Amino acid sequence: MGPTEGNNRLLKVLNQVSLDLGQGGVKPYDPGRRGAADVSFVAEYVDCLDGLGTMGKGAHTPKETVNLNTIENLTKRTAILIYRLINQ
Repeated sequence: MGPTEGNNRLLKVLNQVSLDLGQGGVKPYDPGRRGAADVSFVAEYVDCLDGLGTMGKGAHTPKETVNLNTIENLTKRTAILIYRLINQ
């Protein structure tokens, strides 16, 4: 999933949501450093984002962990993102 103009527009909306919630800015992550994601299967057809889920370490390995303290804030951020997108 490479960067596109549409994906960057979505990222700007997500960034604003995060700033509005006092959670800090959201910056793009180098797609070459990411693993495979479900969104990769549709990325050539629609604008999309990845990485809206939990935070943790060791992604997609036997040592993967999830920081449970991040779930509430990330859920709020994603819910507001969806709300804003459907009401644009």
